Amino acid sequence: MLLDTLAEVASQPNFESLLVHLVDKSLEVTQSERGILLLEDEGTEGSQNFRVKAARGPGGVDLPKDLHYSTSVVQKVISTGDPVASVVHSSKEALDLGKSAYDLKLRAVMCVPLTFHGRFLGAVYVDSQAQRKEFTIRDLTFFAALAQQLSISLETARLHEQAIEGARIAQEMEIARSIQTQLMTEIHDLPPGLDVQRWYEPCELASGDAYDVFPDDRGKLHLMIGDATGHGMGPALLAHSVQAALRSYLEVLDDPREVVRRMNERLEEHMDAGTFMSLFLCTIVPVADEAGRFELSYVNAGHGCAYLVREDGVQVLDNTGPALGMMGGVPYDLGTREILGPGDLLVLTSDGVVEARNASRDMLGEGALFEILSASHGMGCQAVLDGIRERLEDHLGLEALDDDVMMLILSVQQS
Repeated sequence: MLLDTLAEVASQPNFESLLVHLVDKSLEVTQSERGILLLEDEGTEGSQNFRVKAARGPGGVDLPKDLHYSTSVVQKVISTGDPVASVVHSSKEALDLGKSAYDLKLRAVMCVPLTFHGRFLGAVYVDSQAQRKEFTIRDLTFFAALAQQLSISLETARLHEQAIEGARIAQEMEIARSIQTQLMTEIHDLPPGLDVQRWYEPCELASGDAYDVFPDDRGKLHLMIGDATGHGMGPALLAHSVQAALRSYLEVLDDPREVVRRMNERLEEHMDAGTFMSLFLCTIVPVADEAGRFELSYVNAGHGCAYLVREDGVQVLDNTGPALGMMGGVPYDLGTREILGPGDLLVLTSDGVVEARNASRDMLGEGALFEILSASHGMGCQAVLDGIRERLEDHLGLEALDDDVMMLILSVQQS
């Protein structure tokens, strides 16, 4: 339910519908009787300036926004930033929880913060008068995890609304660039023996390309690169919604084929015809008892620029399924499992690299990229990345990019 909720929320068309959907899903996952979403009023600060933006009951029933709720619990969450779950067994416990809880005869209350990069956005609150309703630590953990991921969609949607309401095109794109800068992942905590470097260059202020690099608690390193059709704010928001949802899926599911399949079904259902996103998703783990060697497994959803560089040449990592959003009900396969040794490289780019055109409208082409990669084994990812950038800049001359460019390169270090 957590995974499907994240994908559904990412597809909401506007900010107001997102707020309502967020509360409805909170009620669904907690089986509560009432749910509210509080956000800070624009231009104000402090715990007294949070207002109810959406209030719902089961079955999608709208509740008045001036309804009574346990303000004490909400104030505690706002002031501490910590989630709260309380179960009331007696009148004294209700009074300890706050006068509102006593007056409303509440039996269970739960509230979690919505935060984004350390900034407090608001809170989601649910409660119930049911005699047998009790929230457990597991419920609170689940609810808090949901809220953490929903905060990304909430902040992205809020910034998007700011951009399209009364803003000029230049202002809109500047906001998009700011969103993208915040969402670009910093690469850290890599397993010993691996290095990863990236570079991206949007042709406008926002890019439809996205990447992610993160280890999980099972000792696996995940890399993804995606390329949404078009460029500018819309594709940028789509790309980073997919990025956020994929990370959440991978924290729970072991099978990358199922991760990509679920993401495709959600996007195919909600995206406009002709809009899609190519995606390369791979997992890298150390080979047992073989120091300095790693196993690579991957799903390639229509991403045409994925290469493995070994001492004996360059290998193209072929597609294992269609791009996301093109068609529903299709399976995704794993590519051939590959072993990476010292000096080997995994090179992932968007098609903006090979399709970059100079003043004569000639593309750089995959042949030029192969020429560079064929001499790249053992060089390290930063040197290879610099070499590709230099070749691309020489090709372009004074011509500007007409598509977004993204490169993500991983190398196995040599002892």
